[in-house]
Amino acid sequence: MKNPPKHLTKLLWEYDVVKLTKESPIVLERTLSFGDSEDIKYVGLSNLKKYFKQKKPMIDPKSHNFWSVIFDIKNSSPPPSLYEQINNPTPTRSFK
Repeated sequence: MKNPPKHLTKLLWEYDVVKLTKESPIVLERTLSFGDSEDIKYVGLSNLKKYFKQKKPMIDPKSHNFWSVIFDIKNSSPPPSLYEQINNPTPTRSFK
């Protein structure tokens, strides 16, 4: 990415920001979860909306509800949290 906002580079501290693009999944997901208005303008609202509709990102329920309202997406339930996925495993066989 060229000249990303300072806040966005802080959100992506563990990545080489030069190698990322505005459409990279990690950039979009971090912006949806933690981005401010400057980050959203830089990445682009259309990119965020397309990613949100297609990928159903793993973001917290409050952020998911916020973006559902912003993008006017009805009946959009958040994906299960990582905690729920780990602590509610799906059984693969029956012990009957």
